[in-house]
Amino acid sequence: MDPVYLLSSGRDPRGLGLEAANDAAVEFFIKEKLQGPIYNNYDVGAYLIYYLYPNHRVFIDNRPEAYPTSFFTEVYWPLHLDEQKWQSVSSLL
Repeated sequence: MDPVYLLSSGRDPRGLGLEAANDAAVEFFIKEKLQGPIYNNYDVGAYLIYYLYPNHRVFIDNRPEAYPTSFFTEVYWPLHLDEQKWQSVSSLL
């Protein structure tokens, strides 16, 4: 998708849209025929959804209102903080 530029500062274009190669990580994912489930971090969930939905689902995205508090306290953060919990889940991925 080509960017849509609304402004220009004279040095770098500014505006809305995607920069060249913003989709490089997803292109790699697709090219290498990687399969889920995708265990991703909070910050890249929307990026992955934008490019991969509905063929691939993400573990989490950056919409905290879409998840109950218990998901963060009982699932997401414990996987980051407890090596044993991570080992038990990573074997399923």
